[in-house]
Amino acid sequence: MKQFYLPTKVITGLGCFSQLAEVVRACGQKALFVSGRQALCRSGVLQRGMESLREAGVHTILYDGVHSEPTLEMVQEALNLARQEQVEVVVGMGGGSAIDVGKATAVLCPQTGTVQECHRGRPIYDKQGLPFVSVPTTAGTGTEVTNNAVLTDPALGIKKSIRGPLLYAATAIVDSELTLSLPPEVTASSGADALCQAIESFVGHGAQPPSDALSGQAIQWIGRSLVQAYERGSDINARADMLYGRP
Repeated sequence: MKQFYLPTKVITGLGCFSQLAEVVRACGQKALFVSGRQALCRSGVLQRGMESLREAGVHTILYDGVHSEPTLEMVQEALNLARQEQVEVVVGMGGGSAIDVGKATAVLCPQTGTVQECHRGRPIYDKQGLPFVSVPTTAGTGTEVTNNAVLTDPALGIKKSIRGPLLYAATAIVDSELTLSLPPEVTASSGADALCQAIESFVGHGAQPPSDALSGQAIQWIGRSLVQAYERGSDINARADMLYGRP
């Protein structure tokens, strides 16, 4: 038996980041923003996003402790802050690490048990998680629309995902403009990751007509634009191909 299921509402198009405040406000009046500390601040994207929420009347709390590979400790820190502030919605913005920490925080906030227990196999279906809004700023894993969060447990030396239908984002805002500031090395590594996943999806045993169509298109778009995006980062058409071309 095969299934094709994508409950996340995806908003795309150049400049669609301007819809963030409207999307978040529809989910709640108090939001936790999950991000990294450096790239988004340098580009000004983080400030733009948080200011738009404040102007819309959404009280915003920032957790910017995500860096490199996401760990259980990062999720626990964000989770403690979300519970302490009694937030109603979580926004994850940045690369795959920030979005994974954000979606794990959103789904675990109302649950019982610890992050470690869930990572080690405890089911996470006690209660519906908080609404989660994902905003990718790299063209890599496509985690903003998947049902899993890949986390590392340094104590055990284990990297694996927690997964389930509750981990899907409510809405993903996919704006190629947000990727213009990516440095060449990040463009190359994240783009190669996207291409590998597109090929894997196309040739995998679980492939089916909808996934074949999407993966085939992704291979075409990424293949024609990866080098261009790497060499000319300001090429918005190449950036759009990379961002929308992920499986």
